[in-house]
Amino acid sequence: MFKTEFLKGFNISDGVLTTVVTVLILNAFKTDMNLGIITSASSILTIVLSYLYSKFFKEKNDKIVILTCSTLPVLCLFILLGITNNITLILYYVVYQVLLNLLVMIMDIRLFNLSNIKLIREDNQVEFWAIREGILNIGRILGYFILFIIVILKKDQYLNYFMIFLTLTIPIMGYTITKVKKHNKV
Repeated sequence: MFKTEFLKGFNISDGVLTTVVTVLILNAFKTDMNLGIITSASSILTIVLSYLYSKFFKEKNDKIVILTCSTLPVLCLFILLGITNNITLILYYVVYQVLLNLLVMIMDIRLFNLSNIKLIREDNQVEFWAIREGILNIGRILGYFILFIIVILKKDQYLNYFMIFLTLTIPIMGYTITKVKKHNKV
């Protein structure tokens, strides 16, 4: 689970990939109004998909949802790399935002269930969450440190390579989360 939390901090949960994609959108459209419109549409889609997930996968095996959420952004990345224009950038951004928000929700549910297993005694709950937050923040720090180095070097191509690398780690995160049971017995 801690591998997943590291990658989650590195990519998604206030991670650097969100910042990189936002910078690319702002560079493409030269205005934050378009970013706001795209983000609002993504948020509405996230709400709809979250509702559908809670309605149809509450007690069912959701590995297909996890694998879909973690592989579709990679597919959209390859589309973006093959056909680089504003439409494919928007497609990547929307798929990334919507599916990874759903993936984070699923990951958090499993994390909260995991924290309640008998192996973690009640008096060790604080330590569990502290270690989890520490690993999550190490991922964030490493991601932003690499972005900082890229900005200092002033190489736009490195930013693109970094986005590719970050996106390619998402399926690894999805795979690791499928190894955590959805409903742990307390």
